[in-house]
Parts: sequence; structure tokens; C-alpha cells
Amino acid sequence: MKSKFSYRTYLYVIFTIFSIAVAISLFINSKETFGEDVVMKLFFIGSLLLFTNLFLISGLIKRVISVTLSEQEINIKNFLFKERKIFFTDLDGFETTIETSRAGDYEVLLLIKDKKIILQLSQFHISNYFELKDFIKTKTTDLGFIPSNILNDLKRYF
Repeated sequence: MKSKFSYRTYLYVIFTIFSIAVAISLFINSKETFGEDVVMKLFFIGSLLLFTNLFLISGLIKRVISVTLSEQEINIKNFLFKERKIFFTDLDGFETTIETSRAGDYEVLLLIKDKKIILQLSQFHISNYFELKDFIKTKTTDLGFIPSNILNDLKRYF
């Protein structure tokens, strides 16, 4: 079984590429864009754009993934075409949580190994999320629902 990207994923990728293009354009045309006192304005806007682009790119690498499920393993290919395999027998199980955005609430399946999150499958990015979740349910242990909490999430990701 293979994951399928939702239309929101394509919009996310397009927005990220557009944001990077805007940042590059501002740096190339900094004198024309900012006029006098280029250094201070460029530092402020550049810092903001750098932070935004790093956030978007890290989201691409972690969340925009292609997942193929087989009877014994999960094959993952990320945005940079880096591949890895996770065997169901190596997993502690999975947890689910809800992420909220302006567009609505989305369920996220978190695969857990050694009490750490090793993979996130999001309903936001994957159109056949529930099919993948049902398959994973048959292969590993359901560790329950975890309420979304930013501090707890940061602890578990790192």
C-alpha cells in the first residue's frame, strides 16, 4: 500500500518554493528594494525570511514523505529522495494526536520506537491517511491518543 499526497501538500511545496524565490530576489535586488539604510532593513527582513524558510524546509523534509507499506516493513522516501526502512517488529507502537490549523483539525499518526517519535503521518499531507492507519493498526500496537501539547511534543521529538 502506498501513500498519496493531498492537494494541500502540493500547495505547501509551491508556497515553500515561492518563499525561497522571494528571499533570493530580495537579497539580489537589496539596494533597489530597501533604498537607503540597506543593512538594517536587510538584516531584519533577511532574519525573518531565513527563519520562515528554515521552518518550511524542515516541514518539507519531515512531513512531505512517500510511504509504502508491506507486510513486514515501512519504506519511507522524503522530499530529498532519501530512503529508509522501518520494520514493524522494531516499533513500540503508534500514538495518534490532533493538530489544529486555520483550515481545520487533522489527525496525525506518530510511530514510536524507544519512546521517541520516528515518523509522523499526517491527514493534512496524505489523502489516503485512514487506509494507511488501518493497515498499521493490524501490524503494531495502538498506544492511544495523546492530546496535543507543544512542550511535550518538543521533548519527544528531540
